Amino acid sequence: MTANLAILGCGRQGRVHANAITAIGAPSRLHSVYDPVRSAAESLSRSHPHLPKVSHSIESILADEEVHGVIIVTPNDTHAPLVLQVAKAGKSVLCEKPLDKDLGKLLKLQKELYDLGKTRKLPYMAVGFPKRHDPSFLALKAQLDASVYGQLEHLIIHSRDEAPQPTAYMAQSGGQLTDTCVHDFDLARLLMGDDDVPATIFTHGSIVFKPDACEEAKDTTRVTITVQTVKGRLLTIMNARHCPSGNDQRVEAHCEFGDIYISNPTRNDLLLITADEKQSGARPPIKSQTAERYQEAFLNQMRELVAAIMGGGGPLPPSVQKGSSIEDGVWASRAVEAAQESLRTGQAVTIRV
Repeated sequence: MTANLAILGCGRQGRVHANAITAIGAPSRLHSVYDPVRSAAESLSRSHPHLPKVSHSIESILADEEVHGVIIVTPNDTHAPLVLQVAKAGKSVLCEKPLDKDLGKLLKLQKELYDLGKTRKLPYMAVGFPKRHDPSFLALKAQLDASVYGQLEHLIIHSRDEAPQPTAYMAQSGGQLTDTCVHDFDLARLLMGDDDVPATIFTHGSIVFKPDACEEAKDTTRVTITVQTVKGRLLTIMNARHCPSGNDQRVEAHCEFGDIYISNPTRNDLLLITADEKQSGARPPIKSQTAERYQEAFLNQMRELVAAIMGGGGPLPPSVQKGSSIEDGVWASRAVEAAQESLRTGQAVTIRV
């Protein structure tokens, strides 16, 4: 059997997923692509070794019995309804984050999927948070779950992209909190456990970098978020839309009897040491782009989707599925909504569980 996959949305991120399908090889195959801008779908099809079919509509893909899984990379406000459509079609789904910017739509999606599950077996569903598939973060989770250094007291997440996004992108992204910090909230849920959710959130935002772009896009380029969880533990997220040293993705876990750190992977292992203090200690650059830093994570994410399809297409047991569930995606968006309210009001916001 071949796991035939379709991609909805053929922009930059759609190509990242297409490349992942190529990289993991058999039994996966890119069967179909769709984009409302047909030239984008045609371009992706021509450049991909599987030469996927260019579909004329989403409906034609969902009706195609040869398609087993669908990867949703469309605009954010289309994610929730498309997840439901794909689930009703009985196909496995990997949906890019966020599930939606509107928490009300997400709660409606949860209920609709619950009702659907009472009438039929639901397919595998995951939200595209690749950090959950990163080997370093999974190793840290194993350490924290085993309480190697006692209980976790304070988790600090650094998340800074190298290249600043264009103003036009910032304006349509939903804002820094929705676009990038949602990843950090989901990573925190992975590491702190889904039973220790945010209780209060306070957000500081900065427009010191690219103030004109921030004003035009009504956005920030740097935020610091402080969270206290229902168990009283602390979470700090430091997120920025630019980083001159590369893609900064460090994590610090400060525990009862010790600290655990994840540093940034570098492009090579070269370290220059000389007697000349002006040259000594030069280190190799860290990885720059998200697709480079999380290359293995994107592959693992695709491998899980394919494994679910090859196993019958149904949901994986919670102990097996590493990808974010729909519930995880809803919680990440719920935290983002509270962080946005805090940024807007200048007050700490309480999340009602």
